[in-house]
Amino acid sequence: MDRRSFLAQVWARVFTARLLADAKAAAPAGPPSSKIREVRAIRLKERLSTAGSCAVYTEEGLTGTGECVDSIGTETIINNNFNV
Repeated sequence: MDRRSFLAQVWARVFTARLLADAKAAAPAGPPSSKIREVRAIRLKERLSTAGSCAVYTEEGLTGTGECVDSIGTETIINNNFNV
């Protein structure tokens, strides 16, 4: 092995180690601690079927939306029992 190839291998290893260290430092330490503040559900009536929609609000200001199971009283159960 000549000097040039040796230095190229050393440089590649140092550069790769530096990239891995930077990526590890930038990654979050664990899952974010987000607490749910409120859950609200509404029933959407369409022509042939009904569907439910719900929104989840967190203390950090994040909002998520989703669907509810279509059954009688779903929105009442969610609105009355899932809020702190």
